Amino acid sequence: DELYHVLGARGYLEHGEPRIAEGVYERARYFTATIALVFSTFGESVAVGRLPAVLCGSLLVTLLFLWVRSVAGQTAAWFAAIAFLISPFAAHVSQDIRFYAPFALFFWLGAMAVYAASTAERPSMAHLAWLTVGAAVCLGIALYLQDLTLIGVVGLGLWLGVQVGWPWLRAPPARYARITVALAVGAVAVVILAQIWTPSELLLRYRQTPLWNADTRNHFWYYHQWLNLYYPTLWPLFPLAALAALAHRPRPALFCLCIFVVGFLLLSFAGPKSLLYATFILPFLFVLWGMAFAYVWARLRGFVLEVTDGGLRGLGVPTSTALKTVLIAATVGFILLANTALIRTATMLAGIAVPPELPTSRWWDAAESLEPWLTQAAVVITASDLQALYYFGDYDILIDKSRLSEGPASGDEFGRDRRTGHPIVSTPKSIDRIIDCFPDGLIVTDKPRWRHPEHLDDATADLIVRRTEPIPLPAETRILAFRWANGDGPRSEACADLEQLVRPDRRG
Repeated sequence: DELYHVLGARGYLEHGEPRIAEGVYERARYFTATIALVFSTFGESVAVGRLPAVLCGSLLVTLLFLWVRSVAGQTAAWFAAIAFLISPFAAHVSQDIRFYAPFALFFWLGAMAVYAASTAERPSMAHLAWLTVGAAVCLGIALYLQDLTLIGVVGLGLWLGVQVGWPWLRAPPARYARITVALAVGAVAVVILAQIWTPSELLLRYRQTPLWNADTRNHFWYYHQWLNLYYPTLWPLFPLAALAALAHRPRPALFCLCIFVVGFLLLSFAGPKSLLYATFILPFLFVLWGMAFAYVWARLRGFVLEVTDGGLRGLGVPTSTALKTVLIAATVGFILLANTALIRTATMLAGIAVPPELPTSRWWDAAESLEPWLTQAAVVITASDLQALYYFGDYDILIDKSRLSEGPASGDEFGRDRRTGHPIVSTPKSIDRIIDCFPDGLIVTDKPRWRHPEHLDDATADLIVRRTEPIPLPAETRILAFRWANGDGPRSEACADLEQLVRPDRRG
């Protein structure tokens, strides 16, 4: 998906809009424009395109540290910031040319403005106005980048209800009048939202799942399992950590609990699932862990030192402050390494694939080997449209069941993807027809999509194997290529419409 913004940014620089081939990539258009600005300044490359995400991810960690330090102290701030910094969640979004890092950053800024406005002691109207405007702007930008902002807003609404709404309604002397005002404001807010999205539209978007993500649609435990995998020593203790955080700093802890717990539950019941979707609520989890650590450490510090000292004496080893420090540091290090999150972050930064993740497909190497066929083939078919556009320069037809289900408005075979303008097919019948209608051609896919039920399924793969011959490529590329050659015999009239689907320079 990074290539949507890379190619879209190239389109901005060349055409003034996020054009990709014959299509336009409209999603988060201004984020793509930002990538185009970065390219125009530093030159085009995937590494350069990641600079905005790196900047936003780094700024988020910094702001997290500063806020936690102001509301819960140094110990909580250092633990929360460092734990989030070395988490695979922060590492992923900070090296991805997508909008998740700025989305998480702006949601954090908006949430902080809401917290500041709702906890200020006797603020002036001007101060409240600035905080309200700031919250609206930041949450509005976050909403522009990701609809998931609405899930976060539900958590913020719960916090405001607990922190502001309930005490306000209970306060004398105008309790019933305030209830009426509160209900009126709520009704107005509902009417405004209904003008943007109807409840049925929101529910549809909440549960609607693309084909590639369909197998986890009803997997309620999805996020729980990932957190348990990454943090087996921390996640099972989350309820206890939440209580410790509430004991340490009740108000900011409750604020983080409202956002994280509501967000976690709503994401778990939602149709689409991805760790990227949880990025914006996870900083609040790390804040809770930081507060809990500060509370527990203040009470266990003496015990840990006493146990370490007693253990050394039991071994007959002279105790010293330096040795105890080393042992405690080694123990903390062991606990960190026991959580696979740190290992995952290290392998991610090193570019090492950890199962079930697959190694990177080396499209750039395959492009060099396939160059003669790419230039001479009457039609080029691929199962990876963006990679083909970026590394091959172009292609003609995409094979992808999932993309067909979400791309063309009609959803019909040979319908065009609005993002690239190229036709999409998904069935053996369509591939059979293409092979019959063109004298020769090339089919290229990477191994992850080959015989994948949501992309290029077994039936289509079997047809390709039966009607084409493979082109040998180095195994390390993880790319499969097939060609056919029928000769220049007569074509049926049914082929005329297909010939219009290929690039003009290939026709005739």
